[in-house]
Amino acid sequence: MQFLVVLKDHIDVTHKQYEMEFTTETTMAQMKDEIASLFDVPSQYQRLFHENGNPIGRADLNGPISQMGLHHMDVLVVTHGQLEMWITYTDLVRDFANCQYSASKQTIAETAMDHFNSMSKGKLFSGYSAFYKEFSKLHAPISKYLDKQTKWIKAAACSYFKLSMFRGQNPKLKFEPTFDGSRSAVVCIVNLESAERKFRIKTNHDAKVSSTAASFNINLIEMFLYKLFESINIGSKITFIPNCVLSKSIIYIASEWIPNLKTINDIHEDDLGNLTEEIVQLHFLAVFLTLGDLHEENFGFFEKKIENPRLYVL
Repeated sequence: MQFLVVLKDHIDVTHKQYEMEFTTETTMAQMKDEIASLFDVPSQYQRLFHENGNPIGRADLNGPISQMGLHHMDVLVVTHGQLEMWITYTDLVRDFANCQYSASKQTIAETAMDHFNSMSKGKLFSGYSAFYKEFSKLHAPISKYLDKQTKWIKAAACSYFKLSMFRGQNPKLKFEPTFDGSRSAVVCIVNLESAERKFRIKTNHDAKVSSTAASFNINLIEMFLYKLFESINIGSKITFIPNCVLSKSIIYIASEWIPNLKTINDIHEDDLGNLTEEIVQLHFLAVFLTLGDLHEENFGFFEKKIENPRLYVL
C-alpha cells in the first residue's frame, strides 16, 4: 500500500510530505514509527487524518493498517498534538507585550516558558522548523524578562555545571539566597567527590535592579573588568555561564568563593585603621574604572594576618 503522507499545521499549511509504502500487515504502531523517523514527530504526539479531515480511528496499535479504512494511494494527513499549545503560546506572547502590571507580566512569562518547555520536549519545533524561526522572534522579550529571575539563574547554573564544567563528576548542587547588591544573584555550592566549590552567580549590571521588568543585554565592559581583576590577582576566579535555558544571548557572572576572605563588613572597626592605604587604593580603582556596584559585601581582604592584607574585589 502506497500513501502520500503530509504534515500540516493548524491552518492547513503543508510543512513536509513524503510518499511512503507499507504492506497490508504493517501495524499502526509500525506505521507511526516510520512517520516519526521521517517527519520528526514522536508517535505519541501524532494525530492522523484522512484527506477529508476525518480522524483515522483509534484502533489497536498492534492491529494492521488494512483495518483502519486506509486504501492504496490515499493521502494521509499528520499533525502534531501540541498545535493547540502553540496557539496558546502565541496568545501569551501577545498578552505579555500588552500587559502593564508587573505581577501579571511575571505570571504570563512563566506560563509561556512552561509552554515552550513542553513543546520542546514534544519536539514540536523539529517537525515544524518554521515555528522555531517564529518562536525565536516572539520569545526574545520574554526570555530577557525572565533572565534576571533567580529561578532561571539556578536553572542555567545547573545546566552549565552538570553538562559542561563538571561533566562526568556527578556534581550535587545546592543554592542559597544572597541579598547583597542590587542585581539578581544566587549562591551555588557544588559538591564534588573530591572537593566543595562555591560560587556567587549574578546578572550583569545592565540588568538593572532585580525588581524591574526591563530587558537587558550583555555588558562587555563589566565582563572585561571581572577578568582583569582575576588576571591581576585582585579578583575571584570568574566563570561566565551562558543561559542555556532561556535566551542563550545572556551570560551570568559566576565568582568563585575565596576562602579566608574578610569583607569590609567582617572586619572589626578597630582594624580598619591598618587598612587605610588599601582602602584608598580601592577607591582610586573604583573611580578610575568607574565601578558603580561596590559595597561592603563584595570587596574585602584575603589575609592571614591583618597587618599583611591582599585586596580582593568579588
